[in-house]
Amino acid sequence: MEAIKYLGLDFDTVLTKMRADEELLDYSKIEGFEFLMLKEKGFFLSSLYGERVITSCKLYFVEEEGYFPAKNSVRGKYSNIKSFEDMEKLLGPCTKVYRGLKIPGGPLILPSREYEDGKYLVSAAAKDGTEITCISIKLK
Repeated sequence: MEAIKYLGLDFDTVLTKMRADEELLDYSKIEGFEFLMLKEKGFFLSSLYGERVITSCKLYFVEEEGYFPAKNSVRGKYSNIKSFEDMEKLLGPCTKVYRGLKIPGGPLILPSREYEDGKYLVSAAAKDGTEITCISIKLK
């Protein structure tokens, strides 16, 4: 199933269904967010703690942070994305540009661009500044 189809669904319902389907998943609660992490499928889902609705997901396009690259069936309409140019062909011009940033003691924040896709905000990040490494999608 496309990861984006989980957005807006009840967190507990998705968790129960994934467990019933014997999905290999991890659950975590970090700083006010809950995560369902499907590392072998290349994505995670998140919810604000207490709201119990999935509001965002992150798709990995390369092996990173213990995640495998997401398959095209999980990526859905974003399956042919390889660059920021591809994102602009699909969604039009970006609405924001973020430079990469390294905070001492923290993880590297990749250069990224944000796009609008109907009811979603989509952020694409590129480790080398060109090839997309991951996409984050959240409800507006």
